[in-house]
Amino acid sequence: MRTLLFGIALLFTTSCAATSTPTGKADPNAEVEVRQAQAVAMGKELWGRCKFCHGEDGKAQTTYGAEHAVPDFTTQSWQRSRPYDELVESITHGCGPRTADGSTTMPPQEKLTDEEVQALAVFILTLGQSGT
Repeated sequence: MRTLLFGIALLFTTSCAATSTPTGKADPNAEVEVRQAQAVAMGKELWGRCKFCHGEDGKAQTTYGAEHAVPDFTTQSWQRSRPYDELVESITHGCGPRTADGSTTMPPQEKLTDEEVQALAVFILTLGQSGT
């Protein structure tokens, strides 16, 4: 299911040239892999704006993370409970408990393009994988 979501997300990310098979036909699996790698790279670059609260590695071992119960994105339980669509929604519109002024503890990332939001969501989903 997560692979399917990656594939769907990547259809909206940057385009790339299709890789050919030995028969000369385009290999759709290779194209998806290239697009996924591009989305992860873009998301990783964008992650810099998230580090203050979520930490360098997504474990939220920061002062803000501790004060506001920011979740550890690297745990399998968190990863399994957060579908791609929900991540896109949270990044786009903000999430978390409401503060005294009515805003969410994680503000909406209004300056990001749809492509950047999608790439960031794809990257967050890789944080639960070893070696990321």
